This record gives sequence, structure tokens and C-alpha cells, in this order.
Amino acid sequence: MLKIKSTTLLLLLIVVLGTFLGFYRLSDKSYWDDELLSIFHARSLTNIPALLSLQVGNAHPPLYFLLLRLWMIPGGQSEGWTRLLSVLLGLPAIGLVYLIGKRLAGQKAGLWAALLYTVMPLMLIYNRELRMYSLFVTLSCLSLYLLLRALDRGRILDWIFYSLATFLTLITHYHGLLVMLAQGIFVLADAVLSKRNRPQLFRFLIAAGVALILFQPFLPAFLDAFTGKSGMWQADANSGFIAVAYLAFSLALGQTIMPWNPLAVIGAVGFFVLLSAGLMPYRKNTKLTVLILSYGLVVFIVGPIVSHNMPRYYLFFVPLLCLCLSNGLSKIKKKSIVFVALFLLTVSWVVSDFNYYANREFHVMGTVDPSREVAEYLSKAAAPDDAIIGGTQSFRMYYLPRLGLKNPIASSLQQFSQDHGALPSTVWLVVFNPVSTEKSKIMIRGLTEAGSYEQTGLRRFMRDPNYSRKQKYFRKDFAEYRIDVFKFQKSSIPETALKQ
Repeated sequence: MLKIKSTTLLLLLIVVLGTFLGFYRLSDKSYWDDELLSIFHARSLTNIPALLSLQVGNAHPPLYFLLLRLWMIPGGQSEGWTRLLSVLLGLPAIGLVYLIGKRLAGQKAGLWAALLYTVMPLMLIYNRELRMYSLFVTLSCLSLYLLLRALDRGRILDWIFYSLATFLTLITHYHGLLVMLAQGIFVLADAVLSKRNRPQLFRFLIAAGVALILFQPFLPAFLDAFTGKSGMWQADANSGFIAVAYLAFSLALGQTIMPWNPLAVIGAVGFFVLLSAGLMPYRKNTKLTVLILSYGLVVFIVGPIVSHNMPRYYLFFVPLLCLCLSNGLSKIKKKSIVFVALFLLTVSWVVSDFNYYANREFHVMGTVDPSREVAEYLSKAAAPDDAIIGGTQSFRMYYLPRLGLKNPIASSLQQFSQDHGALPSTVWLVVFNPVSTEKSKIMIRGLTEAGSYEQTGLRRFMRDPNYSRKQKYFRKDFAEYRIDVFKFQKSSIPETALKQ
């Protein structure tokens, strides 16, 4: 009895830790574009056809956004309140990771897996984001737990619950189909390795088929997203070795520590030692190894072929990685090796978590765009008659109006001249991620080369000290600053300016 109580207490403390990490400074960061898409999507869900189709360029199914719409009724759409929904939806995953670990590797391994999952750097980012990822991981864990229980007990009721959980996973994120595929590979492999498990393969196919039948009304929207009509969910099969390696690094060490950071290197060593030990089958118990390899096959081979390599799309693999690490902790006989490996990994993860809160060493800077800070700057610097041009749609539609700015706002100077019929004397041009914004470069040339305006000021926001190394090693363009705000003053008004 004492053992049960101590286990419950430890699990409760882990949940408290997860709650603190989730709640801490939740509203500090500005919304980034995808988060504001979540708000726009939630607002658009006003009828059944809206639930069954792509909304506002957001190529994801509707369950999370429907919950968000209901969540915003009592609390509005501030950063802290809306993100709180994601935090709360992600907390049950801690308990589910424990239950999965307990079933596959024992109670101690389950507790370690729950703790590792709670502090996992990649999950820290996406469990706090105003997107569907926390709910997706929770439901994928629930689906896996119910599958394992159904395989062990074979009861019809367990298979019914599995079908429902899997259906909910599918209408939270389309990569739920990859979760189903990984589970199918696991069940097939398990049936091949153990004759007594073969009847369960047929039951799995029926249960998975029921989930897919329930998913049928959402199939047209999925096909629109998959075929690229939305421009948001297209395959990226030509990304090559670097993209897959980056996916592995992010899943292991997060996206807030650079691969060339020495602390990331030692963290990778600790991770590899524990992962290798955890993958080794012991005492004919191969189920955990087969499960992780089945998921790994889908994540690193099938997934990159049919979809993007973005790590956030494969968060459903993180709980199993944590379970594998916890299994390695218990399987390595030399405690000194366990201590060193865990210490190296912990140091790397703690630094990565700290960087997240401090806005340092982000691989993907778009998630920390200082949109709110830029809007606050313009609210003080721009005169009432000045025009604000450029920026993202969400920046123009959310942060500027939220501060009460009544300035003329437009996506381009051409749109402004069409809407207002005359050019302003002062233009503020806001450029997000300047290195790759060709449209803004054209706008700057149009303002200056026509002789109508001259640049009189430049304010830059959020310098990325790692941008040059990122360009070299990630083989992509990165901006030194996330946002540039140019100030242009009109020097004359030739007719050609109106045509730019």
C-alpha cells in the first residue's frame, strides 16, 4: 500500500512540475502567425460545413479549433488565456506516458518516462503553443495505451475505446494517419513474433477500419490539404539527409540549443547511450523495442516522403523516446554509466529549456517574432496620418488594431493608393524575416527609385547571433534580424509613384 501511495505522490509531483513549466510566463511571447491562424480558424467554425472543410488557409482538422472557440467565450483571446488551453490539454499526456511505460517496462520505467517527458525541450515549446500539438500528443498516447490494453485483454469494449481515441486523433492532426500506420506495423510485427497474438491483428484491422469510417466526412478536406491546394501541407521528399538529421536532433535535444553548442554535443552522447540501452530487448520482452522501431520507421522514412520534415508534426514519437530512455536507465548495470549519461543529457535539456524562456538559440525564429513589441513601437513612433505598410496579415489584423492604432494600414503601397486615392507623407514599412522577403525588397525599390520617398529611419528587432552559422549548416537563408521597420518620408509626388 505504501508503494502505491509513494508512486502516486511521485507522479503527482511530476504533474505539478509540468504544470509550473506550462504556466510560467505563458503570455510573455507574442503570437506568431500559426497561433493567430488558430484564432482565425476557431472564429470561422460557425456551422457544420466549416467543420468539414479547410479554413482560413489552416490545413488541419477541426477538433482543437472547436475547443478553442468554446474556450475563448469566457476568457477572450489574450496570449495567456488561449495558450492555457494547450497547456491543460497536454497535461494528461504525463499520466498516459506513465501508464504506457508501466505496461511495457514496469512502474519505475513509467515514472522516469513521465519525468523525462515533462522536461523534454521540444514538448516544452509545443505544449505551450496555441496550436493543436499538445492535444495531438495526448490523444495519440491515449490511442496507444488503449491499443496495448486491447492487445493484452482482447475485450471488445477496449477495441471500441481504441477506435474512438484514434478517430479523435485523426480529427486533431492529419498525421494521426501516420500514428495509425506505426501502430499497424507494430501489431503486424508482434503477430509475426508471437503466434498467440495473431488473432489480435484481425481485431486491430476492424477497429482501425471503424476509426477511418468515422473519419470519412473529413476526408475531402484532408485530400485538399494533402494535394497542396491549401499550400500548407505539401510533401517535402527532396529535403535529403540534413532534414532527417535535423528532425532526429530536434526530437532528441529540442529546438532551442544549437547543434554546434558543446552542451548539445555532450547531451547527444548521453541521449545515445540511454537510447541504445533502452532499445536492447531483454528476457524475450521485445514488445517495447518493436514498438519504438515501428514508430521510428514511420517518423524517419515514411513521414518525410509523404509530408514535411517539421519536428512538430512528429511529436507523437516523443513519449516513446522518453520511455526508451527510461528503459535504458534501468537496464544499464553500471550505475556510474547511468549517472554520467543522465547527467550529460540533463545538462543539455536544462540549458535548452532555459534558452526557451530566455528567447535564445531558437532554430525557428518565426515562433518568437516580436510582433507585439513592434506594434507597441509603432503606436508611439507613428503619427496619426502616417501609413503602415507590409508585415504579416496577422500583425496587421491583430496586434496593430489591438493597440488602438487608427493609422491607415495596408499590405502594400499599391493597395494603399487604391484604397485611399492619395499617398501619405510618411510610410512605415514593416518587413518580417527580411532575408527572404522579396516582395518587400520590390516595395523598397518602388518607394526610393521613383523619387517619391527617401528612407529616414530603420529600427531592427530581435537579432539572431547564429544566423550565419545556420545558413552554412542548415543550408537555408536566415535573417540577422527577425523584423525590420523602415521609415520613409515623401520628398515629392510624381504621378509615377501612384503606379508603383
